[in-house]
Amino acid sequence: MILLALFTGGAVPIQLITLSFGYAQYVKGIPKGPAMMMAAHQFAAWYVPLVYLPAPIILIGITMYSKNRYPDIFRRIVVGVGIGALATVGLDFFRQMSVIYPIGFLVHFLNGANLGLFYTFVWDKQSSYGRGIFWSIIWLLIVELGMMTLPPMGPMAGLFGVQYQWPQLFLLTLAAHLAFGLVLGILPNII
Repeated sequence: MILLALFTGGAVPIQLITLSFGYAQYVKGIPKGPAMMMAAHQFAAWYVPLVYLPAPIILIGITMYSKNRYPDIFRRIVVGVGIGALATVGLDFFRQMSVIYPIGFLVHFLNGANLGLFYTFVWDKQSSYGRGIFWSIIWLLIVELGMMTLPPMGPMAGLFGVQYQWPQLFLLTLAAHLAFGLVLGILPNII
Protein backbone atom coordinates (compact mmCIF):
# COMPACT_ATOMS: atom_id res chain seq x y z
CA MET A 1 0.00 0.00 0.00
CA ILE A 2 2.90 2.35 0.75
CA LEU A 3 4.40 1.79 -2.70
CA LEU A 4 1.05 2.48 -4.34
CA ALA A 5 0.68 5.68 -2.30
CA LEU A 6 4.20 6.77 -3.26
CA PHE A 7 3.58 6.00 -6.91
CA THR A 8 0.18 7.69 -7.18
CA GLY A 9 1.00 10.52 -4.82
CA GLY A 10 4.54 11.24 -5.86
CA ALA A 11 6.01 9.65 -8.92
CA VAL A 12 3.05 9.93 -11.25
CA PRO A 13 2.37 13.67 -10.93
CA ILE A 14 6.02 14.71 -10.92
CA GLN A 15 6.71 12.59 -13.99
CA LEU A 16 4.17 14.58 -16.02
CA ILE A 17 6.77 17.30 -16.42
CA THR A 18 9.88 15.21 -16.95
CA LEU A 19 8.20 12.65 -19.18
CA SER A 20 6.31 15.11 -21.36
CA PHE A 21 9.33 17.30 -21.98
CA GLY A 22 11.63 14.30 -22.23
CA TYR A 23 9.28 12.87 -24.85
CA ALA A 24 9.49 16.11 -26.80
CA GLN A 25 13.21 16.71 -26.38
CA TYR A 26 14.76 13.25 -26.41
CA VAL A 27 12.32 10.94 -28.19
CA LYS A 28 11.11 13.44 -30.78
CA GLY A 29 14.46 15.28 -30.92
CA ILE A 30 12.92 18.74 -30.59
CA PRO A 31 15.27 20.92 -28.50
CA LYS A 32 13.35 24.17 -27.84
CA GLY A 33 10.49 26.37 -28.90
CA PRO A 34 6.86 25.95 -29.92
CA ALA A 35 7.36 22.55 -31.55
CA MET A 36 8.80 21.19 -28.28
CA MET A 37 5.84 22.57 -26.33
CA MET A 38 3.41 21.04 -28.85
CA ALA A 39 5.06 17.62 -28.53
CA ALA A 40 4.99 17.89 -24.71
CA HIS A 41 1.28 18.74 -24.84
CA GLN A 42 0.62 15.78 -27.17
CA PHE A 43 2.18 13.51 -24.55
CA ALA A 44 0.21 15.16 -21.76
CA ALA A 45 -3.05 14.80 -23.71
CA TRP A 46 -3.21 11.10 -22.89
CA TYR A 47 -1.08 11.12 -19.71
CA VAL A 48 -3.31 13.58 -17.83
CA PRO A 49 -6.64 11.74 -18.19
CA LEU A 50 -5.24 8.21 -17.98
CA VAL A 51 -2.58 8.66 -15.29
CA TYR A 52 -2.39 12.13 -13.72
CA LEU A 53 -6.07 12.57 -12.81
CA PRO A 54 -6.68 9.02 -11.50
CA ALA A 55 -3.53 9.20 -9.32
CA PRO A 56 -4.91 11.63 -6.70
CA ILE A 57 -8.21 9.76 -6.65
CA ILE A 58 -6.36 6.55 -5.86
CA LEU A 59 -4.27 8.37 -3.23
CA ILE A 60 -7.45 9.71 -1.59
CA GLY A 61 -8.82 6.16 -1.57
CA ILE A 62 -5.64 4.86 0.05
CA THR A 63 -5.82 7.66 2.61
CA MET A 64 -9.44 6.89 3.50
CA TYR A 65 -8.79 3.13 3.61
CA SER A 66 -5.76 3.50 5.86
CA LYS A 67 -7.31 5.96 8.33
CA ASN A 68 -8.51 3.28 10.78
CA ARG A 69 -6.53 0.29 9.51
CA TYR A 70 -3.06 1.81 9.14
CA PRO A 71 -2.88 5.04 11.15
CA ASP A 72 0.85 5.54 10.49
CA ILE A 73 0.32 5.41 6.72
CA PHE A 74 -2.65 7.76 7.07
CA ARG A 75 -0.58 10.22 9.10
CA ARG A 76 2.34 10.15 6.68
CA ILE A 77 0.08 10.83 3.70
CA VAL A 78 -1.80 13.70 5.38
CA VAL A 79 1.30 15.26 6.94
CA GLY A 80 3.41 14.74 3.82
CA VAL A 81 0.93 16.29 1.42
CA GLY A 82 0.21 19.12 3.87
CA ILE A 83 3.82 20.07 4.59
CA GLY A 84 4.76 19.70 0.94
CA ALA A 85 2.00 22.11 -0.04
CA LEU A 86 3.02 24.52 2.72
CA ALA A 87 6.69 24.27 1.79
CA THR A 88 5.77 25.13 -1.80
CA VAL A 89 4.50 28.48 -0.52
CA GLY A 90 7.99 29.05 0.97
CA LEU A 91 9.63 27.97 -2.27
CA ASP A 92 7.40 30.29 -4.30
CA PHE A 93 8.36 33.20 -2.05
CA PHE A 94 11.85 32.93 -3.57
CA ARG A 95 10.72 31.87 -7.00
CA GLN A 96 8.19 34.71 -7.17
CA MET A 97 5.69 32.74 -9.18
CA SER A 98 7.74 32.22 -12.33
CA VAL A 99 5.15 29.64 -13.34
CA ILE A 100 2.37 32.22 -13.37
CA TYR A 101 -0.21 30.52 -15.55
CA PRO A 102 -2.90 28.68 -13.54
CA ILE A 103 -2.17 25.15 -14.77
CA GLY A 104 1.56 25.62 -14.22
CA PHE A 105 0.93 26.87 -10.69
CA LEU A 106 -1.39 23.94 -9.94
CA VAL A 107 1.11 21.39 -11.26
CA HIS A 108 3.91 23.06 -9.30
CA PHE A 109 1.81 23.12 -6.14
CA LEU A 110 0.86 19.44 -6.52
CA ASN A 111 4.48 18.52 -7.19
CA GLY A 112 5.50 20.26 -3.97
CA ALA A 113 2.81 18.37 -2.06
CA ASN A 114 4.05 15.14 -3.62
CA LEU A 115 7.66 15.86 -2.65
CA GLY A 116 6.44 16.27 0.92
CA LEU A 117 4.58 12.97 0.70
CA PHE A 118 7.74 11.24 -0.50
CA TYR A 119 9.75 12.82 2.30
CA THR A 120 7.40 11.60 5.04
CA PHE A 121 7.37 8.06 3.70
CA VAL A 122 11.15 7.88 3.49
CA TRP A 123 12.32 10.00 6.44
CA ASP A 124 9.26 11.21 8.44
CA LYS A 125 9.99 12.25 12.04
CA GLN A 126 13.62 12.40 13.05
CA SER A 127 15.26 12.29 16.47
CA SER A 128 16.06 16.00 16.23
CA TYR A 129 15.28 19.05 14.11
CA GLY A 130 18.87 19.01 12.90
CA ARG A 131 18.52 15.48 11.51
CA GLY A 132 15.18 16.38 9.91
CA ILE A 133 16.70 19.43 8.26
CA PHE A 134 19.77 17.46 7.17
CA TRP A 135 17.71 14.77 5.41
CA SER A 136 15.30 17.25 3.88
CA ILE A 137 18.19 19.30 2.49
CA ILE A 138 19.76 16.14 1.04
CA TRP A 139 16.39 15.28 -0.56
CA LEU A 140 15.94 18.77 -2.02
CA LEU A 141 19.52 18.87 -3.33
CA ILE A 142 18.68 15.67 -5.23
CA VAL A 143 15.54 17.38 -6.56
CA GLU A 144 17.59 20.46 -7.52
CA LEU A 145 20.15 18.29 -9.30
CA GLY A 146 17.38 16.57 -11.25
CA MET A 147 15.65 19.83 -12.10
CA MET A 148 18.86 21.44 -13.33
CA THR A 149 19.96 18.48 -15.47
CA LEU A 150 16.77 16.74 -16.69
CA PRO A 151 13.95 17.93 -18.95
CA PRO A 152 12.68 20.49 -19.28
CA MET A 153 15.29 22.73 -17.58
CA GLY A 154 18.50 20.92 -18.52
CA PRO A 155 17.98 20.83 -22.28
CA MET A 156 16.29 24.25 -22.41
CA ALA A 157 18.64 26.30 -20.21
CA GLY A 158 21.76 24.14 -20.27
CA LEU A 159 23.05 22.17 -17.30
CA PHE A 160 22.47 24.26 -14.17
CA GLY A 161 21.19 27.09 -16.37
CA VAL A 162 24.56 27.98 -17.94
CA GLN A 163 22.85 28.97 -21.21
CA TYR A 164 20.25 31.16 -19.50
CA GLN A 165 20.91 33.67 -16.74
CA TRP A 166 23.86 31.89 -15.18
CA PRO A 167 24.39 31.84 -12.18
CA GLN A 168 21.18 33.65 -11.15
CA LEU A 169 18.80 30.90 -12.30
CA PHE A 170 20.72 28.20 -10.48
CA LEU A 171 21.18 30.27 -7.29
CA LEU A 172 17.52 31.28 -7.23
CA THR A 173 16.23 27.72 -7.61
CA LEU A 174 18.81 26.48 -5.10
CA ALA A 175 17.69 29.05 -2.50
CA ALA A 176 14.05 28.21 -3.20
CA HIS A 177 14.64 24.47 -2.76
CA LEU A 178 16.65 25.04 0.43
CA ALA A 179 13.72 27.05 1.85
CA PHE A 180 11.41 24.23 0.82
CA GLY A 181 13.74 21.75 2.53
CA LEU A 182 13.82 23.69 5.80
CA VAL A 183 10.03 23.62 6.05
CA LEU A 184 9.98 19.96 5.05
CA GLY A 185 12.61 19.02 7.64
CA ILE A 186 11.06 20.86 10.58
CA LEU A 187 7.30 20.30 10.33
CA PRO A 188 7.09 16.48 10.57
CA ASN A 189 8.72 16.73 14.02
CA ILE A 190 6.09 19.25 15.15
CA ILE A 191 3.00 17.56 13.73
